Amino acid sequence: MSFADLEEIGLLLAQCIGVHKIARRLGRNPSTVSRERA
Repeated sequence: MSFADLEEIGLLLAQCIGVHKIARRLGRNPSTVSRERA
């Protein structure tokens, strides 16, 4: 996962966007996004 993806995940989570929506937007598995959140 690129630094840009990680940065976008952080920004979207800060806006209370759900993990599933973020995963869909990035074309990633929700578990991958959830793991990066931790």
